[in-house]
Amino acid sequence: MRNLIITWASGEDFCKSEGFRVYLKSLKNIDLSNVDVVFVTHDMPEETRAILKTLEFNVYDVDPNEVGYPIGDRHLHFWRYLAANPDKYNQVLHTDCRDVVFQRDPFKLVRYSESFILLTNEGMPPSSNGFHCIEQFKFQQDIPPLFRKEVRDHVLNGGIAMGTAADLKSHFFLIWALSIKMSPDVTDQAALNYLFNFLDHDQTYKVAHPALDSFCLTGEAVKDSFVESDFRNGVFYHRKLNEPYVLVHQWDRTKYQENVLAHYLE
Repeated sequence: MRNLIITWASGEDFCKSEGFRVYLKSLKNIDLSNVDVVFVTHDMPEETRAILKTLEFNVYDVDPNEVGYPIGDRHLHFWRYLAANPDKYNQVLHTDCRDVVFQRDPFKLVRYSESFILLTNEGMPPSSNGFHCIEQFKFQQDIPPLFRKEVRDHVLNGGIAMGTAADLKSHFFLIWALSIKMSPDVTDQAALNYLFNFLDHDQTYKVAHPALDSFCLTGEAVKDSFVESDFRNGVFYHRKLNEPYVLVHQWDRTKYQENVLAHYLE
């Protein structure tokens, strides 16, 4: 069975951005011999399609009429892709792609013998993340009082998720099913963090933390000095473990933004 990296890329500005180019370049840091890379889209320029074809990556087109709010609706189409390809994939990694870089091969480093879903902590307390607090307030406004929850003691990142194909397929549908009730000023991350009030009782779910392990570094935590990372020769290192992070999300929020662009694009 193969592994899968699946992401969403739509719109001319998005697909021609520097961040998207960095993402494509960074994929060379991992072994893709047994990995399908799939870009789900409802609006992709022909020039971008040609580039992805040259790189032997796949484009999965979806009906634009079923994309009202891409940041939430993408999960419906991730679910559909996996449902249309049963028994093809072992492990699946979902990432954002305009602000993510691969530094090491996740499929060689993340090993669970049974079913799992691996999420990542943003690396800062909710009280220091005003965006998260406001999102939870807006998201829970129309939830019955019986099921409203206090803001949790951690913030989960909505742009990175890894797991078995079967587990992530269910996870994608769950996020989409709840996100359809969201207003446009609330992200799918709000749905994920609300749901985790219940999901953390499910042993299928694991949570990585950028201060404790090297799975994923979050730029927001670096920017606000909640996580300290060394940056050497274009690579973000876990300071205590002295090893490169596997993934870096939100690198464009760090003071090393220009260094990352130079490392991958020059």
